[in-house]
Amino acid sequence: MSSETNKVEQPKEPSIFINGKEYKQSELSQACLAYITVRQDLVGNRNKHLLEIEKIDVLTKHFDSKIEKELETLNKTETTTETAVEETPKADNVAS
Repeated sequence: MSSETNKVEQPKEPSIFINGKEYKQSELSQACLAYITVRQDLVGNRNKHLLEIEKIDVLTKHFDSKIEKELETLNKTETTTETAVEETPKADNVAS
């Protein structure tokens, strides 16, 4: 049995990459860690809102299409009604 299999790996210290540079969490102040946490939360919220905006855009287009179809149906009905009224013969006013 080799000595390598008996080695216990030390857990790696968490690190953070900022502007391409690696920082160990233990090297950062509590204030800096708090700022990083708040920033991560803001980015997460931004992404959630962007996703909601995308959903709203898709639904808006969907309902725009539905409205257009309904208006086309209404316009066809109005055109048919106008044509029927124009074609109806008018009765002569004849006294009995």
